[in-house]
Amino acid sequence: MYHYPCAAGAGSFQDFSHIFLLCPEHIDQAPERSKEDANCAVCDSPGDLLDQFFCITCGQHYHGMCLDIAVTPLKRAGWQCPECKVCQNCKQSGEDSKMLVCDTCDKGYHTFCLQRIMKSVPTNG
Repeated sequence: MYHYPCAAGAGSFQDFSHIFLLCPEHIDQAPERSKEDANCAVCDSPGDLLDQFFCITCGQHYHGMCLDIAVTPLKRAGWQCPECKVCQNCKQSGEDSKMLVCDTCDKGYHTFCLQRIMKSVPTNG
């Protein structure tokens, strides 16, 4: 048994439309059970299922390789795709040019929502 964020962090395959979860040991069953829903939204193939992120907002799957993001348990838990990403402080999207994305957890934060407000996005990462 898993909590949903723990399941994502552990590399389980989640499918909200068919309401099931597959542990990493049985993840190879995903293409058969989910059909095209197991495909990455970028490359449209299931590819390496252990390299997939699952967006908790829209339910789409994305390969870390297709997004150029290293897949880690911390990033997987509560992950949102680029189209769904919201600021963790104000819970709003938009203002993408002022959104900082953490290299460790891939969560987004507006510069103006931080405790010490930043006037601009740093250019050195």
